[in-house]
Amino acid sequence: MVHVSRVDLNLVLVLDALYTEGGITRANERLNLTQPAISHVLARWLRDQIRAGLIDRDEDVEKEVS
Repeated sequence: MVHVSRVDLNLVLVLDALYTEGGITRANERLNLTQPAISHVLARWLRDQIRAGLIDRDEDVEKEVS
């Protein structure tokens, strides 16, 4: 589980706006952000998710090898 201190509140706001508004254009308007700003937040989240997945897989491999 992710500790609260590691949660990116900007990401939470962007994901909430995207879900609530149903798209990037309306989320942009709600948050007063540009499309590139929202894309940057989403790209950072995807990178973190991929990195976390790779770390989890590395730990699983280490457990199997040990």
